[in-house]
Amino acid sequence: MISDGTLRALALLTLLHDPRQRGLICFEEPENGVHPARIKQLIQRLRDLVTDPQGVAEGDETLPLTQLFLNSHSPVVRSALIDKTLSPIQGSILFADTATVSDPEKKEQRR
Repeated sequence: MISDGTLRALALLTLLHDPRQRGLICFEEPENGVHPARIKQLIQRLRDLVTDPQGVAEGDETLPLTQLFLNSHSPVVRSALIDKTLSPIQGSILFADTATVSDPEKKEQRR
C-alpha cells in the first residue's frame, strides 16, 4: 500500500538502525521512487547514520562502524551531499563523471 521508494527507504533506515549492523552498505540510486522534495531529507538522514572514523577511539567496539556507498545520477542527490546548510559531511565524498563523445565521421568514441 506504500510506494517502492518508501519501502526502499524504510528497509535501508531499518538496516542502519540495527545495533548489530557493521560495515559497508551499498545503495544504488536512493532517489528512485522517492518524491524529489524528500530526497534531501533522506540523504541527510543517511549522512547522520554514517560513522565518523575520527570520533572513534582505537579498539572501541561499542560504536558500530558503518560506511555508506551511494551510486546516483541525480543532481538532487549530488546537491544534498554538498549542501552547506546541512550538517558537515562525515568522511569523504568522491564524485566521478564519465562522458563519451562520438565522432560519426571518424567512427571514433573517446571518453
